Amino acid sequence: MPPPTRWRSGCPGGSWGFYPAILERFDRASPLLPPGRLVEIRYDRLAADPLATLRHIYDRLPLGSFETVRPRVERYLAGVRDYRRARHELDASTRRSVRERWAFAFERWGYPA
Repeated sequence: MPPPTRWRSGCPGGSWGFYPAILERFDRASPLLPPGRLVEIRYDRLAADPLATLRHIYDRLPLGSFETVRPRVERYLAGVRDYRRARHELDASTRRSVRERWAFAFERWGYPA
């Protein structure tokens, strides 16, 4: 089912067009969070080393001891170790469009453009 027209009207390019608007709202709202309530991580960091990334998150947020949940996290990760992310090949025009619209995000998190 396609999204309602009111969603599509301001976001040309389908669902990937929502990202700039979502991030803009996030950037306006995140300063309202109390200190110590937000950790931003790069997806590639999480994908490359989920256990260390989760430890980093636990170290920075009031979630309690990571050692308490570590065995469950390790079991979960062992259960999904054969998971392979979907690979999406974009044509040159779409790739260029994404790079243009998301340039702010590539720059913000240091991803190659």
